[in-house]
Amino acid sequence: MRHLRSLAVLVVLTLLAALPVAGQTTFPAAGLDVVDHTLRVAIHQVATDGTKTPLETLTFRGRLLLERSDPYINADNRQHIDFQVKSWEANAYSSKLGTLVTYRLNPAVQQKLGSIEAQQVGSAFPATFTFKLTFDAIAYGSTFVEAFEGEPILENFLEVPPSGNRRTSPTVTRFESHRVMMQHPELGTLEFTPLDCEDESGDVLQTFAAGEGERTLKGGAAS
Repeated sequence: MRHLRSLAVLVVLTLLAALPVAGQTTFPAAGLDVVDHTLRVAIHQVATDGTKTPLETLTFRGRLLLERSDPYINADNRQHIDFQVKSWEANAYSSKLGTLVTYRLNPAVQQKLGSIEAQQVGSAFPATFTFKLTFDAIAYGSTFVEAFEGEPILENFLEVPPSGNRRTSPTVTRFESHRVMMQHPELGTLEFTPLDCEDESGDVLQTFAAGEGERTLKGGAAS
């Protein structure tokens, strides 16, 4: 009897997990979003033979501003949104380096368009965000990497913008394969590897009239 009760509970939990999350069912109209997030980055010392030794893990706190286009149906018959990152800065203090480390959107580069795309035909969610942002890395008050091209990929999201709920805005673990590197005068070659990113909150700052956001983005860089 106890086994049957346990089995019944397991079946109920499985069914509940399969239920859709209440909330958004379609992509929102064009708008301007602000998203606060954390980003964990591991620093490794890289020896001349390629051996990597862990030095420190930083937790950056950042804020990002992006502009979304109106949603449309793309060539794959999926709901799609184009977006462009307008500003981004994330900061973390490194006790090992003794300095604040900052990632900041490069102001001289026209940012490429990212995308939000439905993962299936017929419904907007779950959806994948593909970011394209070019940023500088700063430490000791100087830029040590300029115009680094980042491309994090956010999968299985159930809302736009993300709210910080881990079920509707999951932890991000997919990043570009290349790394931010630093040549330190005492510690040698340092590699900065992103581990994960979690959105904490997201808000729509402005909603555009039909077509307004899309027209603005078409003046930006191609993806």
